[in-house]
Amino acid sequence: MSEEPVVYLEDVTIGVGAGVDRFELSATCFRLLPGECVAVIGPSGSGKSLFLEAIGLLRQPVSAGRFDLALSADGVFDAARAWRQADTAALARCRLQGIGFLLQTGGLLKSLTVEANIRLPAAIAGRPADSLSLLDALQLTAQRRLKPAALSGGQRQRAALLRALSAAPGLLLADEPTAALDPGNADRVMELLVDTVRRGALKAAIIATHDAERARRFGMSLVEIVAGSTAAGGRATVDSRAMLCAA
Repeated sequence: MSEEPVVYLEDVTIGVGAGVDRFELSATCFRLLPGECVAVIGPSGSGKSLFLEAIGLLRQPVSAGRFDLALSADGVFDAARAWRQADTAALARCRLQGIGFLLQTGGLLKSLTVEANIRLPAAIAGRPADSLSLLDALQLTAQRRLKPAALSGGQRQRAALLRALSAAPGLLLADEPTAALDPGNADRVMELLVDTVRRGALKAAIIATHDAERARRFGMSLVEIVAGSTAAGGRATVDSRAMLCAA
């Protein structure tokens, strides 16, 4: 019996803007299985962040043939139906209980220490968080009592990743998680992501990245967003059936 996909999108379209500024991203088919770490690649402006926002239930699709998320023991969540019915409570519950999101900007709360930021999502979800182990994994133990303003850009990015991981979500979505990091810390972040999925602490992970070589080196499969254009604006497509598997 085949495994239930963690994410299954079929004929899902996400759009932003209007007129000549209109941009649409079409997910012809995207399937993510338990235990997979996938890197979404493509040129700047191709819709990588938009794709993660849609999967993370932060942006309503224009249309959706199938949009299933299997993130918990509760079964498959039909996001397409929830969006059509404007069931904001169900969408919010799925986000809270099943999805961890690392934004490009990090999004740490300025008034909280690093450790308090990391503990926050777990506290909201009603789960314990092993913040000390997480801090040690990315060499942030010495900074745990500092607030974000006292951190470097790379330290803030690493702290934001640990916050996204702290609630042990079913699915982690990470937007350019290594962009602000030096090579050594970029490797540590990739290793932590892959290892967390392999240990089963996460069901699966998707990252948007320009660093295809590093993603491949850590065993991630690559899915490319193919950009195009029309007279009315831009468009792009993504199809995981063309996935490039790591050697």
